[in-house]
Amino acid sequence: MKSSFSILEMFLSIIISTTIIIYANIFLRELLYKNQKTLDFESYKLELISAKIILEKNSKDLSGLKLNQNILFFKNSPLLKDVKNFSLSVNSDFATINLTIKDDIMLSWNIKL
Repeated sequence: MKSSFSILEMFLSIIISTTIIIYANIFLRELLYKNQKTLDFESYKLELISAKIILEKNSKDLSGLKLNQNILFFKNSPLLKDVKNFSLSVNSDFATINLTIKDDIMLSWNIKL
């Protein structure tokens, strides 16, 4: 009787341990996936900020912007990838750059000349 209770107790502890390990693995996989998505999103935001800073520093020569095969070029150097649409309008004081980037996100940058 005592040995059958010990076997039952061991069997239940194996089931509980296995359940904990399985759910911990699922949680870690989801956490890893979410962290990867967040990293991709933040690095793309950094690319956008870098592109805007480059354009602000070179605001006198915005005519060098060209869109070719979903890549925005500035002075024949790739500036930003995954650009679906691009337009540039220059006023006397400001230049307005309208971008449509991946996932149909629309941006409008106003750059002082």
